Amino acid sequence: MPFSKIKEEVSQFYSKATKTGEIPGREYHAIIMMREIQPYVSDIDGYWFNYGFYLNNVGLVQEAINAFIKSLEFNFAGIHWPAYAILGKLYSETNQRLEADHWYDLTIKENSPVAGTCWILKGSNLSMLGDFERAKECYENSLKDISGECDKDEALFNLANICCIKGDYERGLEFIKRSYSIDPEVKRTNRLLNDVESLINFELKNQKFKTKDAVKSKFDLADEYIKKEWYFCALETLREYQKQIPKNPKIWERMGVCMINVGMGREGRKALNMALEYSDGAEQKTIYSTMAELCMDFGSLSEADKWFEKTILCQGFVEDWVFFRRGECLAKMGKYIKARECFEQSIDCEGSWVNPDMKYLSVGLMFRNEERFEDAVSALREALRLNPKNEKAKEALDGLSGIDKTIEYAKQECERIKSL
Repeated sequence: MPFSKIKEEVSQFYSKATKTGEIPGREYHAIIMMREIQPYVSDIDGYWFNYGFYLNNVGLVQEAINAFIKSLEFNFAGIHWPAYAILGKLYSETNQRLEADHWYDLTIKENSPVAGTCWILKGSNLSMLGDFERAKECYENSLKDISGECDKDEALFNLANICCIKGDYERGLEFIKRSYSIDPEVKRTNRLLNDVESLINFELKNQKFKTKDAVKSKFDLADEYIKKEWYFCALETLREYQKQIPKNPKIWERMGVCMINVGMGREGRKALNMALEYSDGAEQKTIYSTMAELCMDFGSLSEADKWFEKTILCQGFVEDWVFFRRGECLAKMGKYIKARECFEQSIDCEGSWVNPDMKYLSVGLMFRNEERFEDAVSALREALRLNPKNEKAKEALDGLSGIDKTIEYAKQECERIKSL
């Protein structure tokens, strides 16, 4: 059989795979088909990019990263920025922030059409690293470069947040008002606007709480602010409380929570370490779980997993959300079996922080990633039984329809091509 005929057969099969992947929910079928044909596709431009795209859509993030890197090696068109931008986003989502910064830089240097958005993503990534000065420059660059109002809204919001982190609430208020004027319906914009206006109007940062009763009342007030998600008001109130009672672990833990929520990762870690230093054991489980959440955003996923494990090993009741969040952490690391076991533990343990259908959905998705498709179907059906409106479970279940036939078809076609 002439080589050109084999190449034509491979190209036709690859075309069927990509058309399958374009159907919502059918990405896993495309992945199976494209995986079977891998030995024959080194000269097909776009194969590795499309393969990475489908892998990412079904949550196989680490595998997607490898595919997108491979796509740069076999990119014959010479246009690299789409892969650069996606790699930056995926590395950021998996807390590999220095690598993310590298790929965002490459995207911007190639003068891509998404450079403005990449400035924002790069700024957010640098903020997570605690480099607020460079993050601020990124957001300012995005305002010069982008055209979409939605992106401007986000850049202005992030600039406001950085100003507030630095204690310049007046300047922060200017930015948040500009963000609000673009889209007044965004909830987080409204929360930050109310938070900063309240702080400035009532001059919380200048109040002095001299009596024990006043200190306690302000501690209760801080909790009320946290419930409203007015984290800067809460933080300024808690700082005043900390001056009066410097060795109270509860105040340090709440300060850590506020700092995490406004993007002050390094400071939040210090506050939580102080909470651990002054705790007598009773508060440790709460502090461990808060530290795990901090590491999910600002540290490494492996470090977050260790803190989740510490939380679980503490004596006493463990809430379902701890197992669930640990499962999410492990899934991002590509440890699908361990992730699924955590999701299953969240089903078995008492507590109702996480909706039961979401637990079964997560179990089903992990079974799918393990390619235990029958088990995946059972879990997804249970998710839909518990909540018939769970669209993600419905889409995932529909996507597994006929998966056995696709596996058999892909093997037969590749065997046929191999025999040519």
